[in-house]
Amino acid sequence: RTTRQVSVTPTVKAFAALAERVLNDFKISLGSIRELADEVRGQVVVASIVSLADAMLPALMAGYTGRFPGIEIHLREGLQSAVKDDVRAGVADFGVGYVDDLPDAFATEVLGVETFRLVLRRDHPLAGRPRIKMQALAEVPLISFPSESHTRRVIDAAAAAEGVALRYVLTANRLPTLLGLVGNGVG
Repeated sequence: RTTRQVSVTPTVKAFAALAERVLNDFKISLGSIRELADEVRGQVVVASIVSLADAMLPALMAGYTGRFPGIEIHLREGLQSAVKDDVRAGVADFGVGYVDDLPDAFATEVLGVETFRLVLRRDHPLAGRPRIKMQALAEVPLISFPSESHTRRVIDAAAAAEGVALRYVLTANRLPTLLGLVGNGVG
């Protein structure tokens, strides 16, 4: 720099050329990565317990398919035992279910904690109570998942710990079916 002009030194010219080349390479690479993401094709098979397939997976699947439109997802809904069998046999790429009773051969990651709720019709005598003790359910006709389901085993164990034998009148495999039965006063 002089009092009359500013000029670029050879070192700065070399740096500017190198920086421009690096930025162009970065733009090209970023464009290629985006194209690859758009072109990814394939399928993923997910086995899920019914309660999560109905509740949380639809929103997750919508986000995933929006991000990876070329990936086709096959969702297999079932009880915990079916999820384990599907993953063990290689039918499913991964499973979403309970992790507390899995063999060591499975790699797991905790995604959240599921809370069990008692679902009643609004006109049921127990409805509206802030808390219901297990003993209050001893004579209530109940609808549940089958006895081999993880959910049912957890509930039955909690009842047994309280010295309560629950009275089931009907079992079904799918949560919407269970809710429909409750809504119609079956149990």
